[in-house]
Amino acid sequence: MKTRCFTALIALLITTAPLLAQAQSSVYKVMTPEQIGTKSARIAAVQVDSPWIWALPVDPNNDPADKLLPYIDRAGGDEADLVVFPELYLGMFRVPSPQTRKISEAAKRNNVNVIVGCFEITDKDGNYGNSTLIFNRSGEIIGRYFKAAPAVGATARGWPPTAADPEWMMTPGDRFSVFDLDFGRIGIMTCYDGYFPEIPRILSLKGAEVIIWPNARGGQIEDYLIRSTVHYNYVHVVSTNKAIGAGTSIAEWPGGMKQYLSTPEEAYIVTDLNMEHLRTARIHSREFAQRDPELYREITQKWPVWEQYGTSPGDVVPEPDLERRDEILSAIGEK
Repeated sequence: MKTRCFTALIALLITTAPLLAQAQSSVYKVMTPEQIGTKSARIAAVQVDSPWIWALPVDPNNDPADKLLPYIDRAGGDEADLVVFPELYLGMFRVPSPQTRKISEAAKRNNVNVIVGCFEITDKDGNYGNSTLIFNRSGEIIGRYFKAAPAVGATARGWPPTAADPEWMMTPGDRFSVFDLDFGRIGIMTCYDGYFPEIPRILSLKGAEVIIWPNARGGQIEDYLIRSTVHYNYVHVVSTNKAIGAGTSIAEWPGGMKQYLSTPEEAYIVTDLNMEHLRTARIHSREFAQRDPELYREITQKWPVWEQYGTSPGDVVPEPDLERRDEILSAIGEK
C-alpha cells in the first residue's frame, strides 16, 4: 500500500512539475545556482560628503566622482561584493556622463558592484529623477531606481510642498523593481521612501534579500526604521548618508545592526552578511506563508486621515515650478 502511494505521489509530481514551474515563473525569476550557492556577501558602505551643489554645473576640477574612486579601490582590496554610496552624490546629468564613466572603470578595475545616486536627466525636455545607479563588476550600468516619494515641504515631513523644491520639480518613480547581482537579489528605496513601510514590504515580497537605502540629509538615519525593516521583511539593510548627517549602517536579519555610524563624518565600513541563513528564514517564514492579501485590501484605498480632525491641510498644492527647473538646467548646460 505504501509503495503504491509513493509511486502515485512521484507520478503526480512528475506530471505537475511543468505546471508548477510555469506558475512560479509568472511570479518570480528563479535565482541562479551561483546566487543561491553564495553563503555570505561582503558589503561596504561609505559615508562621504560631496562638493557638488545641485543647481550648479559639476566642477571638473572638483568632481564628486573623483572622491569615490579611492573608496572603490579600498572595497576592491577588501574583496567586497558591493560598495554603496549616498543618494544624489554624483550631480545632475544625462547618463552616461564623465562621472559614470569614472565609476564604471573603477568598478571593473576592482571587480566590485557599485551603487551611487544622482539626479538623472531622462529626456530632451529636461525631465529628471532622483536616480540610484547600479554598476556590476564589469562596470556596466545594469539598472537604476527612481525615488518614488519626493521629500518636499517647508519643514521635515510637512505639507504642502514648495513649488521650487528640487524633488517637487522632478519626475518621481512609479515602480519598485528588484535587481540581480551575482551574490543575490537587491531592492532599493531612497531617503524618504524609507518612511513608507509598504515600499520595503513590496521589495521583499518581490524577492529582494538586501534592501539598499541611500540618503543625503542632515541628522541620523533612524536606527529603529532600519531594525523594523529588517524584522518585518526578512531582509538585510544597507543604509548610507552624506557626511552632513550620519546613520550609514549595515544591518543583518535577524539580529539587526552590525555596524552603525553615529557621527557626521566621513567613514567607511565593511562587513559580511549571512545570505544562507537569510534564505532559510525566507523559505520557512510563517509571516510569508500566512499572508492574506484579501484581508489587507483596505491598504490600497485612499485614506484622508486629516478629515477625522475636521481639517484639510494643503488645500492649495502648488504646481512644480518648471520655469525654475529650466533655469537650473540651463545653468548646468543641460538645456
